[in-house]
Amino acid sequence: MLAALANKFGTNRSEPVETDIIAALTAEHRVLLELHKAISDAVAARKYAAIPKFATQLHDQLHNHLTVEHLKLYTVLRRKLEKDNEKLREIYNLQREMYSIGHGAVDFIRRASEIKLSDVSAERFSTDLNGVGSVLVQRIRKEEEELYPLYNSL
Repeated sequence: MLAALANKFGTNRSEPVETDIIAALTAEHRVLLELHKAISDAVAARKYAAIPKFATQLHDQLHNHLTVEHLKLYTVLRRKLEKDNEKLREIYNLQREMYSIGHGAVDFIRRASEIKLSDVSAERFSTDLNGVGSVLVQRIRKEEEELYPLYNSL
């Protein structure tokens, strides 16, 4: 979904239509959470062979999501807020924080796409996966409650 959106907002447009990008990013959050749940459910059901496929899908979706945010959302915000140093500083801080969270999640998910789980290693993996899920939910909440409303208010 976001790959198509990224292509839609190519070099022919100066900036995306706000409602399009925010709606797409918000919808993408639901897809990310569904994929995380699919991995968690596969671990619980001991269907370890399904995990790499779901992890690869989650990795690709999250990577696309972060790319659109970085290249489109933050770029537009910085341009629109260039004269408001306080808000611009908030955006830079939020972007750094979100990048750090996203980078950690992408690394874990990338490793999960290559993992060979067994009943012995599944418990540790599940604990780590729950941690990534918590961070993902926190990030989504912060984006939807702080970042996207700021974007829509400009």
